[in-house]
Amino acid sequence: MRDPPRRVDVHSDRARGAPSISKPMLAEQMERVVRGPLDSERHGRHLLVEPTCETNRPGVFPTQAVVVTSAARRIIELSKDGQKLADVVVSGAVDPMLHEDFREIAENLKELCKKWYPKVGLTLETKGLALHNADLRHCLTLFQKPIVRFEYGTQQ
Repeated sequence: MRDPPRRVDVHSDRARGAPSISKPMLAEQMERVVRGPLDSERHGRHLLVEPTCETNRPGVFPTQAVVVTSAARRIIELSKDGQKLADVVVSGAVDPMLHEDFREIAENLKELCKKWYPKVGLTLETKGLALHNADLRHCLTLFQKPIVRFEYGTQQ
């Protein structure tokens, strides 16, 4: 007697020959988006949110939902554990204001901080590459400490 034919889900990673991943990709990405609490001289004990962190696809940033959900989970977890924070810092190797949903991310982070850490400052570190956009300039008002770095030089 023959065994019945095996059904294979053509949409699964194993069916496509992809290597199995020990940790879900979304969880890995969420860890890259929010790090901390970290200690530094400038910000004290802070949480670092990187909306423009590296993903597995070049030139593609995590979605607004991933960034906000990651930050919300971490902020709520730290608050419930009774951990102290001095700042929530939005920064990154790539200018965070270049994220296409930066305004929504900034508004949600402000609301999260207001609810879970009312005395914590919201800080933005940016290179100011997107300040030509009036909507993004207005977003600077959502932060207690917007740090804009202007790097200029002379031709030689």
